[in-house]
Amino acid sequence: MKTINSNHKVALFCGSMFGSKKEYRDVAIKVTEYLSRNHYDIVYGGGENGLMGVVANTALKNNAHVTGIIPDFLDNREMIHKKINKIIITKTMEQEKKSFCLYLIVSWRYLEEQEL
Repeated sequence: MKTINSNHKVALFCGSMFGSKKEYRDVAIKVTEYLSRNHYDIVYGGGENGLMGVVANTALKNNAHVTGIIPDFLDNREMIHKKINKIIITKTMEQEKKSFCLYLIVSWRYLEEQEL
């Protein structure tokens, strides 16, 4: 099945490690499956490891469009996911956060229009 880039995007903030509880992984999978099956694109930190990798792989498995945003200096510390649909590499962490905020503002506007 072909990945479709929708008008609805959700930014998920998660770590490059799994955390201390198995529940974190389970929740990441459930949330990502729900969003993917309801035709939301996923925007996340761009990494392949830990919860970031779980989110990206789950979204891809469910044919969601996945965009990763990662600062250039983290490329050596955190492996960039090579199978996602789009990667945005920023020069600084501040630029990465601003990119995430842009997606957040768009999401809020959409929700307000839907009166949710």
